[in-house]
Amino acid sequence: MKNSNVKLLSLSVAFGCMVGLASCSKPSRTEPEITPEADYQLKDIQYFMSDGDRIDTLMVGLGDTTIYNYSNAKLARKFTEDYSKLAKTSYFQVSEPNLLPADLYLEKFEVHVPSQLIADGSFSYFATKLPVSRDSVQVPYGKFWSDTVSINVPAKSKIVIDRSVQAHVINCSFKASIVNKTTGQNHEVRGSWKGLLRYDNLNTRLTEHPVE
Repeated sequence: MKNSNVKLLSLSVAFGCMVGLASCSKPSRTEPEITPEADYQLKDIQYFMSDGDRIDTLMVGLGDTTIYNYSNAKLARKFTEDYSKLAKTSYFQVSEPNLLPADLYLEKFEVHVPSQLIADGSFSYFATKLPVSRDSVQVPYGKFWSDTVSINVPAKSKIVIDRSVQAHVINCSFKASIVNKTTGQNHEVRGSWKGLLRYDNLNTRLTEHPVE
């Protein structure tokens, strides 16, 4: 009878150890869910004039050049006008940028920007694409008309060549559609675009002064 009690006690101890081991085992590890990286694509951008938008026209000085003639005879000189410093400017201002995803970087997108407002309210566009940057961007305006002219400088005189050009600067509205190709979610971006439309009406003035 004592042997029987000993066996029962041994079994109880063994079972208790098994239960204890089971209760102390670590739960299975759950791997964190990996969120796919967003892949944004600019589908469309539109420019338009809203209330308060406007075009300003101003004169931009291109500097002056002076041709001297200290001799006693008339002097013929050729002068070629240089417009290489003319620049196209562009600046995007986004309304409510805090509503956009934190990983949506607009600067990586390059778009055509307006170069002329047409009578029907639409725009023609600058040939070179520029980034959708909230910082001011400047690029060379590109090919601009230039002339080589002959200038006759009287004896004991100087000719001052003063040049200026009209710059048409616009503040207009824009609307862009950007889609997250990973999720299919569409984001609408609104704001304003400010920049140079075009240069026009070149003006060259020649002024004669005596020299000693």
